[in-house]
Amino acid sequence: VYLMVLLLTATVMATQSRNVDASFNETKYLAAMIYSHFLFMLLRVLLFFFGDKVIKINSGAVVAGVMSLFLSLDAMICMGIYFYPKFRHARNQNTFSMSARGTIDRR
Repeated sequence: VYLMVLLLTATVMATQSRNVDASFNETKYLAAMIYSHFLFMLLRVLLFFFGDKVIKINSGAVVAGVMSLFLSLDAMICMGIYFYPKFRHARNQNTFSMSARGTIDRR
């Protein structure tokens, strides 16, 4: 229950902070992480309540497997949302090229 309250509060805060100044450039990535967490939490809750009705074959094991898949996807997507822009920015800043003089110039 506390996780749902925390996630709902974070979703409201992420929605309110979407028009923040560009100097706080991490807010849009944090908001995307909160939205993805909220989506996966909603999927897990729906699967918990309606999993037996939707999945008919050996439902206990299949529901547990799908729940595990949702948790894994949530963690991987969260890491991708947060770290991909940082890696892309670091890669763009560390690009070097050789000039005609034989020296290494930073692009």
